[in-house]
Amino acid sequence: MKLGLVIKITNNGESEYPLSFNKNGQWEKFAADARSSIKELIGFDETEKTVNLIKFLGPAGYLIGIIKSRPEGSGRAFDNVAAWVHFPSKISISDQETIEIIDNVEKAISGRSGVDDILLSKTFEKEYKSNDYLYCASDFISSNSNGALGIMYYGNNTQYELKELLGEYIAQPEYKNFKGIFLVNKNSDISINGIQELKIKVKPECSINAPKSIDGFEAYIGNAIFNKGISVTTGFKFAIVWKKAGFEDIKRDIVANTNISDLDIAIFRKDYKIIVQRQWFMISDETGKRVDKTNISIDGKQLIDSLAIAYDSLLEGTRLYVSKEGYSTFKKENYSCIENGKIKNCYTITLKKNIHHYEFGFNRDSINMDSYEDVRLIVETHHKLKDSPLRGFSSDSISESHNNELYQSNFKLKLRCFLYGFITCILTIILVAGWNAIDDYEFQIGWPPFKKHITINNEVAETGGESPQSDETGAPVEYNVDSLAIAYLDNNNSWQKDSLNRYSKTQGVFEALNSFDIEKLRNLNLGSEKLDKVIDAYNNASIRGLKPVGKVGGKYNASDDVVISIDNYIKWISENHSEKKEAPSESKKSLVKTKSNITGKSTKTTETPANSTTNSTNKNRRGQE
Repeated sequence: MKLGLVIKITNNGESEYPLSFNKNGQWEKFAADARSSIKELIGFDETEKTVNLIKFLGPAGYLIGIIKSRPEGSGRAFDNVAAWVHFPSKISISDQETIEIIDNVEKAISGRSGVDDILLSKTFEKEYKSNDYLYCASDFISSNSNGALGIMYYGNNTQYELKELLGEYIAQPEYKNFKGIFLVNKNSDISINGIQELKIKVKPECSINAPKSIDGFEAYIGNAIFNKGISVTTGFKFAIVWKKAGFEDIKRDIVANTNISDLDIAIFRKDYKIIVQRQWFMISDETGKRVDKTNISIDGKQLIDSLAIAYDSLLEGTRLYVSKEGYSTFKKENYSCIENGKIKNCYTITLKKNIHHYEFGFNRDSINMDSYEDVRLIVETHHKLKDSPLRGFSSDSISESHNNELYQSNFKLKLRCFLYGFITCILTIILVAGWNAIDDYEFQIGWPPFKKHITINNEVAETGGESPQSDETGAPVEYNVDSLAIAYLDNNNSWQKDSLNRYSKTQGVFEALNSFDIEKLRNLNLGSEKLDKVIDAYNNASIRGLKPVGKVGGKYNASDDVVISIDNYIKWISENHSEKKEAPSESKKSLVKTKSNITGKSTKTTETPANSTTNSTNKNRRGQE
């Protein structure tokens, strides 16, 4: 196994040093710009001091960043050189070897003449042994990208030296709560700002051997079978799960220490639970026909799809109940289906149908027939009787425990006819009401298939089948009539005088259009796209020196014409139906621009040479002649 290296240089911007070692996508993306981290340190920038920052990557191992600050007065604030060293998870490396690597990298990036490539090449060409572990301690630690930064001090007046924070001590479970851990020499006079100082007792790693299989059960850690030893930090809590097909998983919570024995991890027969499947049960009646939707319980527990039952209970025998309405309940005590440690196929069960016996006599007074005096009616059925078995007869009560008396009566028949008639009347009323209500709807192709018409301020609105909304008090929410007015303008190619005057916002719009009153139209400020197009046409005509000419008496429409086509109107005022007027002065052009901006449109102002204007005017006049 080899170490990896990426060097990030921030000097008026970030760049990566061209020399790197053993990069791959698993870890290099975490070797990022260090400025956001070192900004939290006080007494570090402009000092050329060095700090170490550890990031844990779970099964991908961990990074140690050797971060050197800029010299005083150089570059921008917090410029630095950050050399990120990648340690694979299963690399066999001691604390002393780690310190030597950190020292070599720090020397290589601290030279006045630049990075020492030769020293780096010697350091990172070395190969290391791999630990033969299923998991190592760092596999269980991933830095929290949303956490704070932590700091561990070493040196004088602290609990540790640097080597006591590396090697077998580097992967502390508490580190996973932080996005990174600074290792800082206490003598460096570097203090913290918003960084949490950890005051924990670091613990070494310890090894736990893989257990052997037990009665076909195999031990797992996570999704991996526990067939190799693991190395974890002392005190680390993890779970071992024993798995076997057909049995419920057995979980063992472990706290890592050097004294863990096989007995601490082992499982015993009392822990075994078989997963009993409902599909194992083949239930039929006396004719061999399958009986579905039965109720099955084992030791008082309902079996829906599957049920975990203790192995010893199945071995010794369980209480098995199978029931369904209309059948006699199957009951079996000490029911066992385990033979020689295996489940045998003994869940084939036959249910017997219930037979209900009823005896009826006839009430002589109600029948008035001597011949019925000694007549007895005997009924045997698989279903319980709730009513008289004979049409036209009734009984006060029906029971299997005593004789039942039948009375001749047609009351129930009359009642049934009454109910049928009543229901028919109700359905008729509903249909009539529905037929009347459908007048408020219009069929359409699409969704919803019906649109409801709602009259608001004498205006019909289509609601797509939905009723007007209500507020929390239940009062109807008022519709925005201004929105209806704008919708009318933008959704119609021709504007009718009466329709425009129906809305307060558009009252007088028809008269203004008909008399070419552009100022009134500008002042409306409705936000209608089509009205804005009309105003733009006026503005463009004004810039060109054109003034609209009326058809009849200075008006666009005759007095009896109450409809204006917008496309034709725009064409009229923009093309050959306008006369030249005096070219606007610079102040008037400015005014035109200002008023045009009211519409929310940008109008390009162009100046027409005088000769062109004259020629155009003469041309128009000749055309009129």
